[in-house]
Amino acid sequence: METLSLQSSLQQGYGIIDLALSNIVVHFFQGATFSVAISTIFICLTITFLYYETRRRNLRVQSFDGPRGLPFIGNLFHLKRNIGIAAEQYRIWSREYGDVFQVQLGDIPVLVVNGASTARAIFFGNSGALSSRPTFYTFHGIISKSAGYTMGTAPYSKSLNLGRKKTPLGKPAVASYIPILDTETRDFIRQCLDTSNGTPIDPLPLLLRQSLSLDLSICWGRRVSLDDPLLREIPDVEHQIVNLRNTMTNLQDCIPLLRFPWSSTTKKAESLRERRSIYFTELNRELDERIQMGTQKPCLRADLLSRPDVTEEELNLICLSFISAGMSPTSSTLDWSIAFLAQRPDIQEAAYQAISTHYNSDVVLGEAEDDQGCEYVVALAKECLRYFTTPRASLPRSTVKEFSWEGKVIPVGTTVFLNAWGCNMDPNIWPEPFVFDPTRWLKNPNAPLFTYGIGYRSCSGISLANRLLYLFFVRLISAFEVLKGSDVDVNPVTGATTTEDLVCSPERYTVIFKPRDEARLRQALRKC
Repeated sequence: METLSLQSSLQQGYGIIDLALSNIVVHFFQGATFSVAISTIFICLTITFLYYETRRRNLRVQSFDGPRGLPFIGNLFHLKRNIGIAAEQYRIWSREYGDVFQVQLGDIPVLVVNGASTARAIFFGNSGALSSRPTFYTFHGIISKSAGYTMGTAPYSKSLNLGRKKTPLGKPAVASYIPILDTETRDFIRQCLDTSNGTPIDPLPLLLRQSLSLDLSICWGRRVSLDDPLLREIPDVEHQIVNLRNTMTNLQDCIPLLRFPWSSTTKKAESLRERRSIYFTELNRELDERIQMGTQKPCLRADLLSRPDVTEEELNLICLSFISAGMSPTSSTLDWSIAFLAQRPDIQEAAYQAISTHYNSDVVLGEAEDDQGCEYVVALAKECLRYFTTPRASLPRSTVKEFSWEGKVIPVGTTVFLNAWGCNMDPNIWPEPFVFDPTRWLKNPNAPLFTYGIGYRSCSGISLANRLLYLFFVRLISAFEVLKGSDVDVNPVTGATTTEDLVCSPERYTVIFKPRDEARLRQALRKC
């Protein structure tokens, strides 16, 4: 009822604006004086301003305080001007307004949840109410028309719930992906050895290949090489699509007055949708041909195609989720980690000694079947996830049921942000949160980690991501000393590339991968 009432009032408001604009035309055609025309324009703009601002203020969630914004744009200007990284500004504002406060992104009111204990209480205590995602004009209305949503971005529905249940991402399923993890991490080590050869290289292309090849192998049974055209196309498209979900920079999502079919953002979204549709269709076609010829490798899509209980919508939802979720967060976390390790030989050495002790030998690559047995490497991976928190704000939630927090009502349809960055930097959980220290996880291994989100709608691929990070660090540190090739700021706030990125990445840099024992490493790589 509130939505219908809002739509009705919006139509009435636009009707008034249209009437005022019509009067301008009439005045001109009737030969009205210039001053009358200017006065009419002024009245029209005043009516537009008053209507929009009244509506924007009425949309705010009652009883929740927060920084006051500017007309039309709300808090967007303050977020861009002060810090540039919204999650850090939210963390700072939480000192003044408390763990739960309100901001307005254009005309979208958002409750921002900061602080580890508060986040756990709200998202675990009200998981059913916070089970959906808000829909945004650009991503949900334009980009997702062809291939559909991903599991992370889809509003709650029966199809989504079934799709999540049918997606094999639990620990038993991840164990079946070990041969793929083994192959892709070995190839990464091999490419580092052959490409670097004592000279500084940019590791990002190698990381992107590893992530994309892992995802495509699992879903379509297809690998990619460094010269594969898909390695240029898919990461570029997915990166741009992710950034169009950034409400801080995609103004037409936040300000309805900017939504035009001919806007540059709309045109960009349509182009990305078509580009995504092309490679998604091509991947499906290639697999269909291999199935007909009987040459397909075991993969997720082929398995799901043989199941009568999986619909086409669920099939697309699952496969697209692997591509979208598997690219940016994983690659960015490893990108930050390599840059950081190059500047911290002490942490590399501590990890190397722990790995050698765990395997009772001077290990060369480590075993792919090892399910995170080396505690220091597990701690290192968790600290990289915490310290860099590449998705600074988890994907937003939308309430499907009303609930209360500290006596304040949070109505249906409210957008809620989990500030994962702020929670990971909570000093009530971690002393000196801005210090990188893997040993904190050895002392407190069950401490909460918010990088994957929490509660229902948290990341479905946690087990797979953790196994990849563990094996990656074991093999990287066993095989190489990572040396700094160029200077790069590895501070997670000041070193972020741009505020345009929803998933934070460091500036491009180079490192040298120096083999610890090149002869033994090459011999180990020849065995695969």
